[in-house]
Amino acid sequence: MALHMKEFKELEVNNICEIETEHEEPTVYKLKLDDTLTLSGLYHISKNTDKIVVFFNGATTGALIGKNHFMRWSWGYNAGISFISFDDPVVSCTKLTNLGWYIGTKNTDVQEVINEILQYIIEKNNLAPNRVVFYGSSGGGFAAIMAATRLRGSTAIAINPQTNILNYHRKSYEKARIQVRSATLSNLSG
Repeated sequence: MALHMKEFKELEVNNICEIETEHEEPTVYKLKLDDTLTLSGLYHISKNTDKIVVFFNGATTGALIGKNHFMRWSWGYNAGISFISFDDPVVSCTKLTNLGWYIGTKNTDVQEVINEILQYIIEKNNLAPNRVVFYGSSGGGFAAIMAATRLRGSTAIAINPQTNILNYHRKSYEKARIQVRSATLSNLSG
């Protein structure tokens, strides 16, 4: 039986420590990062497995821009594995672009927050970093690679990753440029 997004319990949290580290059913946690961004993730963490897969979104289409979207969550749910599917807050909160690469804004490093969440989940569930797999395509593939570089020993599966943001569709880049950290863009283009 497929679950629909409206069936998931949603909880707003102010701190990473408020995220429960075991779930019988998938739960959406919304962590306010700053005045602009809220990082939403669909969490399904089971004590029955020592692995976790973290899914990242690629580009979204018109109707999904400005809304939480959790790509590939059903893969983890139907396979009975622990997973987190993160929404890209630049896409869902700013409504300026269809792809944000999970890099955040000038003041908020979304990848660092995701790393802190994973460190917390790993510690609370006694998981080894080599049991964490990051998966994404397009901008989500870029995010998977970046997340794996922060969590030593983990694995990234990146399908057609957009590894140079400046080479992506110019219109999307120009929209995202307003929000993303300019220092990160400069580093990625070199």
